[in-house]
Amino acid sequence: VRVIAESEIIQDFLTESEEDITSSPLVELKVMVMNEQIVSIKTKRNATATEVYKLVVQKIGLLPENWEFFALFEIVEHNFERKVQPADFPHSLYIANYSTAAATCLAVRKWLFHPRVEAELEADSTALAMLFHQAVEEVGRGQVQTKDRLHQLKSLQEAGKMSGYLAAVREMDGYGGVGEQIFFILMNN
Repeated sequence: VRVIAESEIIQDFLTESEEDITSSPLVELKVMVMNEQIVSIKTKRNATATEVYKLVVQKIGLLPENWEFFALFEIVEHNFERKVQPADFPHSLYIANYSTAAATCLAVRKWLFHPRVEAELEADSTALAMLFHQAVEEVGRGQVQTKDRLHQLKSLQEAGKMSGYLAAVREMDGYGGVGEQIFFILMNN
């Protein structure tokens, strides 16, 4: 049995020189946005995280004035994500994780820690949907202490009342928690 990673073609691909990479054709990257929706973009192999992020948010229609409140993340494990630094190369991360079972190792997530500012983003329908889907995911993972209000959240979610859901979840312990975010910041510096 021959392992794909040991094939000559894959080894050549993984050991390309910087000169080969800069002159090579575009590559396709898949990035998760909301509700595990995958967006595909074509970019240079050596595109930075800033360049990739800009292509993704333009494609999904996030208003430019709200770009600073979201960021590109690498999904390291199911419950752990690392904020990709602006000068990182997402294609390299993508290749390093090619053997995982997931559709992608890249995601756009919120990078915002102030509930009032978050509420102001709701005028942007794309930002609203992204915040909503991330909040639903955090509740589902148990990161938010819903106590006796889980039924209320489920009702709002099923009714598609994104603003109401977000207003309710912002009042709960664990939502947008600074403790977890400090860990992410420390991991990225």
